[in-house]
Amino acid sequence: MDQLPLKSLLLARLVCRKWNAMATTKVANKSGPIQLEVYQPWKPSRGIKVSIFIDVMRNSMLGCPFSKYSISSFHALEELDRFFFHFGRTIKHLDLNLPEGFDDTQAFITLLIRKIPHLESLRIGCCQMFKQMYLIGRPNDVPESLPFGKKVYLGCLRTFCVGNIINMIPSKSWLEAFFKMTPNLEKLVLHVNFKENGNTFIRIVLEALMNHDGLKNIRSLMISCLTESHLRTLIKLAECGLRLKKFRFQDLCIHLTEINGSTLETFLASQADNLESLEIDQSSNFPRIRPFQLPPMKSLKTLSVVSSQRISLGILNYSSHLPKLEKLTLRGYDVFSSSNVFPHSDGAKRSIAGQFLTVLSLPSKLNIPHFPKVLASMFPNVADLEVRGVTNECLKEIWESWPRLEKLKLVVSHFDDNIDSGLTGIPDEVCAELRNEPNSENDCGTENVKTATGITDLKYLRSFEMECRAMWIPCQIITDVAGYFALAKMTSLRKLKVTEIGVPEKFDLSNECIQNIIKTLKHTEVTFKIMDDHGRWQLELGRADILRNTYESEPQLEDHNKDKEYVVDDHSYAY
Repeated sequence: MDQLPLKSLLLARLVCRKWNAMATTKVANKSGPIQLEVYQPWKPSRGIKVSIFIDVMRNSMLGCPFSKYSISSFHALEELDRFFFHFGRTIKHLDLNLPEGFDDTQAFITLLIRKIPHLESLRIGCCQMFKQMYLIGRPNDVPESLPFGKKVYLGCLRTFCVGNIINMIPSKSWLEAFFKMTPNLEKLVLHVNFKENGNTFIRIVLEALMNHDGLKNIRSLMISCLTESHLRTLIKLAECGLRLKKFRFQDLCIHLTEINGSTLETFLASQADNLESLEIDQSSNFPRIRPFQLPPMKSLKTLSVVSSQRISLGILNYSSHLPKLEKLTLRGYDVFSSSNVFPHSDGAKRSIAGQFLTVLSLPSKLNIPHFPKVLASMFPNVADLEVRGVTNECLKEIWESWPRLEKLKLVVSHFDDNIDSGLTGIPDEVCAELRNEPNSENDCGTENVKTATGITDLKYLRSFEMECRAMWIPCQIITDVAGYFALAKMTSLRKLKVTEIGVPEKFDLSNECIQNIIKTLKHTEVTFKIMDDHGRWQLELGRADILRNTYESEPQLEDHNKDKEYVVDDHSYAY
C-alpha cells in the first residue's frame, strides 16, 4: 500500500476492515493538511467546521489518523479547547491562522507546550503578540503552571514558518526568547506577504537568530525576499556557526535595491562545503542580482534558478565545481547565457560532464541545432526531462540522445510549429497527407510511414505530460496524427496528461481520437484538460514579453470542462 496513490488508497479502504485499518494510516500520511474553521458567516466556507470534525472523528472506529491541520476563522484560542483536548497529542503539523489582533502570549505558549507536546512543524503569521517585549512575563521567566525546565520547551519543533502583515514590526526580544525555546529547530521559512515592511521584518528575524543556541542545528532556510543587508547578516550568522543544507530565496522588488554579486558569492562560499540544495528566484521587473560566479560546491545536489530577467551565474563547470549535482532547473525566457550554463566547446565536453545528473529542466529559447546531442554528452544519465518550446528536429534529437528517459514534460505554444512529425517519427509531408485524409489511421500502420525515431521508441518512458499554451484553441500544435500514431501507441506509460491552455473551445484532438487513446491505454492514468489562463497572456504585449509569459509563467488556471465526461465501455472518464 506504500506504492498506491491517494485516490487508490481511498478505494482500498472499502474492501474490508483489515484493509481499511491499513489504508487509513497511509491516507493520513499522504494527504495534505485538514482545513478546519470555527466560523466564517460572512464568507463562503472553505473548510470543515471544527465541531463537525470532532463529532465525526470521535465516532470513528479507528480514531483520528490525521496529524496535519490548518485552522482559521477564530478569535481566541479558547474556541479550540475541545479540538486540542481530543487531538492535540496526535498533531505534528499545524498551520495556525492567528487573528491580527491576537496578543495572548501566555495562551499561545501554553497551547504549544501542554496541549500539542509532539508538534514538529508550526506555521503562523505576525500578530499583536509579536510586538510584546517578552515572551512570558519577564525575561527568562517560567510560568508556574507549566511543569517544564527553563532550557527546553519545544523540543520536538523542527520547522517554523512565519509571515509578516502590514504595519506590524515584530519585537526582536520576543523572537529571541522564542528561538531559545526551540533548540532543535532545523527549518526556518520567512514569508513576506506585504512589501512595505518586508525588509524590516526579515532583518529583525535574522538578527534575532544571532543569539540562538541552536543556530548550528538549522539546516534549511527559505527567505521570500532577500536584500543586500540581509545577505550581510547571513554572512555574520555563518561566522557564528550557521551551516545550511538547503537555501532558497526569492527576489521581490523592494526599495529598488540591488544585490551585489560579490556579497552573494561570499555567503554561498561560506556554505559551499555543506549546501545540498540552492534555489534562486529573481521575480522583480528588472535585474537586481548583479553578475556573480557560483563558487565550487562539492555537496550540491539540487540547483534551481528561475528568473524573469537576465541573470549571470558565471561559467558552470559541472565536473569540478558541482560534481554531485543530481537535479538542474533553469527557467526563464532568454535570460541565461547558454555558453555559460552549458559550456560545450569540443575540448571541454568530457571534463565538464555531469555524470550524476538525472533530472533536467531546460529554459525556453534553446532551439539550437544539435543542442540536445551536446547536452546528452554532458548529462548522459538524464531520466527526467522538461523542455519548453520545441521543434520537430529538436524532438527527434531528444529521442536519439536520451533513449532511457522515464519522465518527460513538454511545454509548447502557438509560437511553435506543429510537432506531429517529431512525436511520431513520420515525415512532415506524410503527416500533412494523413491530416487531410479521413480515417487514414485505419488504412496504414505506423511502421509503413515512420522514417525516424519517435516518442514510442522510448521504451522506458513511464510518464508523459504535455502543455499546449495558446491564445486561441484549436492552434493545431498536435492533431489526431500524433494522437493515433504516438499517444495511443505508448502502452508502457503509467501516466499521460495533455493540457491545452487558452480560450476554452475544444481540443486539438478530436473526441474520437481521445476515446481511442483512453480505450487503448487501459493500464494508464489518462488525463485530458482544457484550461483557461484568465487572460494572463495578452495580445497587447510585445513579442518578447508574450514569449516570456507564454513559456515561463505558471498561469492561474481554471478548468471550464471539469464536468465533461467521456463514456467508453460503460466507464466514465473525466477529461
